[in-house]
Amino acid sequence: MRGEGSRRCGFTPRLRRLGILALAVAAGGGSLCDGRVARAGEAGRGDAAVLAGFELPAQWRATFWKGAGAQALLKLSPRELADLVPVQAGLRFCRCPACGAAERDEPLAWSIEQPKVVKCRFCRAVLPNEKYPSKGDKKEPPEEVVEVVPGVAHHYPYHPVEDALARYADERIYIDARRDYEARKFLARSALYAAVEYRSQPAARRDARLATTACVVMLRFAQVYPHYATHVDQPDRAKILQPARLRPPLASNYEMARWEWNGSLEVPANLLVARCLLRGDPAWARAGELLGEKAPEESVDRNLFLAAAETSRQQPDQVSVQALNVYRGMLAVGRVTGDESLVADAMARLDGFARRGFYHDGFWRDGELAAHARILSELDGWLPGLLGQGPGEGPVRLAGNTRAAPVAAPPIFELARKVRGMLGPPAKVDAVEKASWPSRPAPRSNRRPVLLGGVGRARLAIGGGDDAMDAELLGMDSYGGPHFQRLALRLSIAGRPVLGDLDDSEADVRGWRLATASHNAVIVDRLNQREQPKAAVQPAGGSRFLFFAADPDFQVACAEDQQAYPLSTTRYRHTLIASAGATSRYVVSVFEVLGGTEHDQIYHSASGQPARWALPEPLARPPASLLPSSITFLPSARPEDGRWFVQAYGEFRPVAQASLARPAIAELVPTGNADEGGPALGLRLHVLGDLPLTAIAASSPEPPRRGSPPDSAAAPARASLILRRRAEEGGRLGSVFVTLFEPTAGAVPRLVRVGRVASDPELVILFIETSDGPEHLIVNLSPGNIRKTILTGGRHVSFDGLALRIRGDSVVLAGGTFAEASGRLVSQPSLRGTVAGSVSKPSSKGLGWFVTPTRMAADPALAGRALIIEHGDGSSHSWTLSSVEPTAKGTRLHVLEEPGFSLESDGAPARFHQFPQVDAPGPHRFRIALMTR
Repeated sequence: MRGEGSRRCGFTPRLRRLGILALAVAAGGGSLCDGRVARAGEAGRGDAAVLAGFELPAQWRATFWKGAGAQALLKLSPRELADLVPVQAGLRFCRCPACGAAERDEPLAWSIEQPKVVKCRFCRAVLPNEKYPSKGDKKEPPEEVVEVVPGVAHHYPYHPVEDALARYADERIYIDARRDYEARKFLARSALYAAVEYRSQPAARRDARLATTACVVMLRFAQVYPHYATHVDQPDRAKILQPARLRPPLASNYEMARWEWNGSLEVPANLLVARCLLRGDPAWARAGELLGEKAPEESVDRNLFLAAAETSRQQPDQVSVQALNVYRGMLAVGRVTGDESLVADAMARLDGFARRGFYHDGFWRDGELAAHARILSELDGWLPGLLGQGPGEGPVRLAGNTRAAPVAAPPIFELARKVRGMLGPPAKVDAVEKASWPSRPAPRSNRRPVLLGGVGRARLAIGGGDDAMDAELLGMDSYGGPHFQRLALRLSIAGRPVLGDLDDSEADVRGWRLATASHNAVIVDRLNQREQPKAAVQPAGGSRFLFFAADPDFQVACAEDQQAYPLSTTRYRHTLIASAGATSRYVVSVFEVLGGTEHDQIYHSASGQPARWALPEPLARPPASLLPSSITFLPSARPEDGRWFVQAYGEFRPVAQASLARPAIAELVPTGNADEGGPALGLRLHVLGDLPLTAIAASSPEPPRRGSPPDSAAAPARASLILRRRAEEGGRLGSVFVTLFEPTAGAVPRLVRVGRVASDPELVILFIETSDGPEHLIVNLSPGNIRKTILTGGRHVSFDGLALRIRGDSVVLAGGTFAEASGRLVSQPSLRGTVAGSVSKPSSKGLGWFVTPTRMAADPALAGRALIIEHGDGSSHSWTLSSVEPTAKGTRLHVLEEPGFSLESDGAPARFHQFPQVDAPGPHRFRIALMTR
């Protein structure tokens, strides 16, 4: 199964995946199902819930009815229409036997004008034909016989493929089954269009043919669906046909289905909408008389929708977008038919989905913004309506049951929406709006600094508009997916990415996206993070965020990772600082690495931002390849081969090299327009870390643009910079990479002067002369220890925090307890203690609280600060304080996020009920990250 990108049926946000609206037209027009349609359904049990917000764009509707297929449909009698409904389950994936077009491309198309054949979209062959006959011809093909229910057998003719030509084991070409699949899809879509068209017409002038068409199709499907074979229909795999009623459990990943190719799409949502639109219509009686059903509506509910929902119910529960389709189907059928047990089951599964699918901070388990946005798009599309609530409304009780508990979405879904608003949209979003299921607009962007201490992401955000700078520090674990970008950096200017990675990309080249070298991080000894392939496949906890605090003009995030290079290093720590003045903006990165013999700090331009790296003179010829000579680069390797883990450096194409013996500037120079259409953004890197080092400018792959093969000469590339340090004579290497990022485009004025001041090895002191005046930035590499130094101009400084900024008489301290600068003293308390309990209970103060025996005052200034809890094994997680509430036995630390774990007593293991649902041993010590001035 190809994942999200290959789903083409069901109600999803992407046009190419819309099964009921598979028209190659752009979304447009207003809502067809206006208030009149919605009110018409309110008499039904849950029709209004399904129809709430439903819209079918006018352009789609007009295009459908102008098509030859729709015109032919209206010419058929109800009897002829019923006879077109396939009595056997169809198969989606079937290649063309004439030209060999791949089954993933779905080459065989069906039309209602020629209902007994399919035609190849590529070679135009019409099938079946003399060479590839069908059952009943003189030369019949072999067939597979399946006893779908006792005493009833279905026959599936097929054409075997010679072993030498087969693309997978036991490949068979089921032409008739492909025809049945396409016919079923078209007729189900037609029923929806007919019902919508009928209900949109004025009551006095409604075309009864449309209602009859929809009712006949639905009723006939209800008669044949109980005999549909359960099948496994996955691309490039042998097809399996089995009886209609299988005992659970079914195969995992929704591979077994009866209605569709994917079991998560079992409930025909298009027909369910049509059912709601036509409840109680006289057309049902006409359809029942034609097909011999005395109670046609009850038959459709029982034999189609409830039966399909029961098949969905038997699917093994997964945590994926597909699972949401299952819950949606169960919930919708339960609401429409009044089956409260089905609704309760769906809600219980949805609650489990929330716990297993989201970290306590509300971020989706994959740790990638595109996946998070995709999940929210699904949830926001159907959940409010099916729960009987609109945006901003509270939970409601099940219709017809005043004693039932209110049905409400898990509160972490709302937290997930807020997270998406804070981080903004992914780098590339699909422009096609969801038009087939109730939809809500994406949350407004609420860009601000944020620490997501569950998934492991910290974002610094200074300025706004054209002078905005955003820096993101990534420290994700590998529980939800293969992440090898620990402590990686992203940087944006004016809301547009400048230094980026490939996390939001579905395309790949030989697994390059998975390799650490494709991210903005430090690589030790040219090894992928986790160092060994065996260790890479084992899930590991994420980075430990040691500090996070953000004021509007000064923001600091610091994290270290013991899992990135567990064998080679004893320190792997990244500190990010964002500073703003009245007009100035800059970001500083301090990356400390201790261990190994070679360190490479890598910076990549963002995808879709054409640029090159300009290095200081003099330049030298770079090596032909950055891959060690002992490893052979295999250009034919694919991601699933796993060779990316050792050959990633072979993806670089070096173009220039320079030796740096003193601080220098490397500049990212735009060379064209960005994908957004505007000019690409430039950036200056002030390289101020340990020397000497070698700077290598190179290019590296990025996802291919539409229409360009991934390995072609025209494939796009990102500009990459490698800053390399090597130990002398193979000794153990320690490096402190210090980089100041200065925008060269937009509204931010250029910096006047930047330099590093000689100091104690445990200090990094930068002197920056900005448009607002001179300032010093000091980073303590051993926070907690008192450091003393003398700044440029003779000013004496002493402090024990993590970072200190001195600008004239202004002193800002991040972390620690005090800072003294020439007689000016800044101090703050050290707020620490132990956590003895946790409570998950939504309130106006957040989603829960932690209990500590430490007595603390109710200080409003603590709201918004980071609460960091370190467990007994050294792992840590973070939350955002909303308030501090003193109690008789200690203090409640209210947090905005879900507490995420349960704790029976002080020192007991913390059992995370949110993803990844692991245990962390005690004791559980907390500290609150403070900043003062």
